[in-house]
Amino acid sequence: MRRVEPPIKEQYSLLHHSARFFTLAIDKLVKAKLSGDMFKEEKAVVELSRLIGDSNVLANLLGRRRLLLEFEKFKERTQPKEDMILFEDTPVVPSVDFVDAVKDLLSRPVYGEELKLGFEAAREMYLGRSSFAMAKTIDGILTKKVRNVIADSMFKGLPIPEASEIIAEMGNWSTAYAQTVYRTNLTQSYTTGRFEQAKSPNVARVIGAFQYTSLNDMETRANHRAADGLIASVHDPIWNTLKPPLGFQCRCQVVMVDKFTLDRAGLIATNGDVTRGWMLSSGSITKTPPGRFAFAGPDPKFKSG
Repeated sequence: MRRVEPPIKEQYSLLHHSARFFTLAIDKLVKAKLSGDMFKEEKAVVELSRLIGDSNVLANLLGRRRLLLEFEKFKERTQPKEDMILFEDTPVVPSVDFVDAVKDLLSRPVYGEELKLGFEAAREMYLGRSSFAMAKTIDGILTKKVRNVIADSMFKGLPIPEASEIIAEMGNWSTAYAQTVYRTNLTQSYTTGRFEQAKSPNVARVIGAFQYTSLNDMETRANHRAADGLIASVHDPIWNTLKPPLGFQCRCQVVMVDKFTLDRAGLIATNGDVTRGWMLSSGSITKTPPGRFAFAGPDPKFKSG
């Protein structure tokens, strides 16, 4: 049986590969804004919207794909070769565009048919109004940033900077902003794809819950660490609050828990519902929440899920 890598490896590959394209899209929008050409600015917003939408759809499909590969592992079937798709103008492989990347995913013999339904759901979720609304929000943030740069120069008694100077002044900020927002957005889409795929009837026969896991290193935030070990049904409303990411640049994830493990731990009620549990560092599962769990939750002003 082929070993299936944990989702965190794929998630990191996805997040650390391509924030550059988002940065370029932001720079293009700033330049269009400074040109004073409203048509050019609106075109840049639309292009940014398309990048956001395509990227989110692909991240969602990759999350679904990962869930299906893990599911196949539980069924002890031979796994297909795992070749991460990463392109050029969304987050995914050099010289492969969005359409070709999606076709490749949907053509796979093991999980392609399952992903076709997921693809339609993801398109409906991320393309159109959703991605355009996010692009317009970013446009508004960039407008404020440009105004702040100009106001700062005026406050210091300096001449109003040229467009090239404003872009240079925003350079480091644009890169940091792109990495933070874009990667967090993709993490949300990736995790959402995993949750939605876990609800499919075929998968739900075997998989009943997710377990929240954090890396628990020096960079792990206390409120994220507090959620570590939570086991809850895929349908449990607690995930409305605790579904990763819980903040910008969050590295937490969820892993599947099969029904055999849940039953053995006493987490399946007589009516078939899954009750909450917590995985302890010892490897045992308890129904009593650890004291630290009271501090679990999203970062301030961050909307989880």
